[in-house]
Amino acid sequence: MQKEAEIKGTGSQGQSPLSALEPFSMNRKPTYEELEKRVRVLEKESLKYTQTENRLNETLQRLNFHIDNAPLAVVEFNNRFQITYWSNQAEKIFGWNAEEVMGKRIDQLKWVYKDDMHHVAELSAEMLASRRTSNIHINRNYRKDGSVIICEWYNSVLLNSKGKLISIQSMARDVTEQHRLEAELAKAFDEIKRLKDQLEAENIYLRDEIKLKEGFGEIIGASDVIKSTIHKIRQVAPSKTTVLFAGETGTGKGIFARFLHRESDRRDRPFVNVNCASLPANLIESELFGREKGAYTGSTARQIGRFELANNGTIFLDEIGEVPMELQAKLLKVIEEGEFERIGSPHPIKVDVRIIAATNRDLQEEIKKGRFRQDLYFRLNIFPINIPPLRDRKGDIPLLVKAFVTKFSKSHNRDIKRIPAKIMESLKNYAWPGNVRELINVMERAVIVSEGSELQLAEKIDAIPLDSSIRGDESFSTGSGETLADAQREHILKALQQTGWRIEGPRGAAQILDLQPNTLRARMKKLGIKRPGTP
Repeated sequence: MQKEAEIKGTGSQGQSPLSALEPFSMNRKPTYEELEKRVRVLEKESLKYTQTENRLNETLQRLNFHIDNAPLAVVEFNNRFQITYWSNQAEKIFGWNAEEVMGKRIDQLKWVYKDDMHHVAELSAEMLASRRTSNIHINRNYRKDGSVIICEWYNSVLLNSKGKLISIQSMARDVTEQHRLEAELAKAFDEIKRLKDQLEAENIYLRDEIKLKEGFGEIIGASDVIKSTIHKIRQVAPSKTTVLFAGETGTGKGIFARFLHRESDRRDRPFVNVNCASLPANLIESELFGREKGAYTGSTARQIGRFELANNGTIFLDEIGEVPMELQAKLLKVIEEGEFERIGSPHPIKVDVRIIAATNRDLQEEIKKGRFRQDLYFRLNIFPINIPPLRDRKGDIPLLVKAFVTKFSKSHNRDIKRIPAKIMESLKNYAWPGNVRELINVMERAVIVSEGSELQLAEKIDAIPLDSSIRGDESFSTGSGETLADAQREHILKALQQTGWRIEGPRGAAQILDLQPNTLRARMKKLGIKRPGTP
């Protein structure tokens, strides 16, 4: 019977703690002991409820403490998007206190940045329409003082069983400083990338500078025309004025340009040499101004242009007359405004570049023929300097010959100590159509073939009398009736015959004559030189 009573829950061990609270039978009056027992049970249960309530209050206090002291602003909205909770941290981040915002809608408070309001509304509508319970987004918010901050928002929604909105809980973190640091970091990485690209590009020109220092990087001469040229260069060097060097091929315009750069305030900045004649017409724009990745087929990486590389320094545009007409307008813009765009980019790049140009052409004649812009010519010809041909400074030839012989004797392991007077005289009287560049080649060949301590020439130099009446015009006549153009033609023909009419390459005539292939072709066309058998 006892076991049955326990199973039914009526026995002494199976009774519920609240069984003493069951209603008394109306047929009898409860005893004192029963009342006392019921009171003890009520006191015990009341104590449990009180303890549970205290624990809940403590938990709520701890939760509120963490909410108010967390780095996140906590905001709650009801189903009408009115603010129903505003944490202390929300007040610290946004500036409004709880009394100012409670019951207000988002649009009434006007704390979402005007340009982001539409985006925030779209995200909220999308979250509710898809019944997603949470999302994360970043937008800008106004503070009470009108300043703008960037916040990262974590939103969650509470829906009833029918999917209707009950409330929205949102937490916000001020990420303004983080975004500022990220922007600075991105800018720093861009600067590192720019400097890396510039360093890689400078390596190309550094090799040229090394070659120059190993060659003849100094101006050699003591003639009046050289002294006058150097004086003009030193006059213009301290300014930013554009300089145009004019002179025949081989006169050393590049050396004079470097000398001008060294005499200027930009001497410690880059000197970028661009031979316009050696650049293919379809690539000259990207070489000068650079290109973006994907600007055209085969452009797999961004390329720094020569103007950008020469920023705060000097750019030397050799053979400026070879620049195509369609590119001359862009070059004019750089000179006038100091800015350009890379190929494939609409963004202008500002540069501070000293421009030195050089040409062996008559640019005014090129203007008449429609091959050179007159406005570009006027911008380049602000301070023209003519580089004298070697035949006009024959007094410098002995100095040049001795310098070249000394250099090549070292490089070819020769011990040449004497230059015969007859050889020096023939060198002084030769017309030198290739100017100093031709003299360098003749001296190197002479050193190579000289076996003793006395210089010997590798080929006969035909002496051409030069007097004060000869001014460098290609039509001047020698005593035998030969013009300078004839001498140049003969010189080029010898080189072509020696190479089997090969123009380019290490064994080509251009290499022997120390000319750019395109320059040699132009000279051949001008002198009417054609390969035998060609129409």
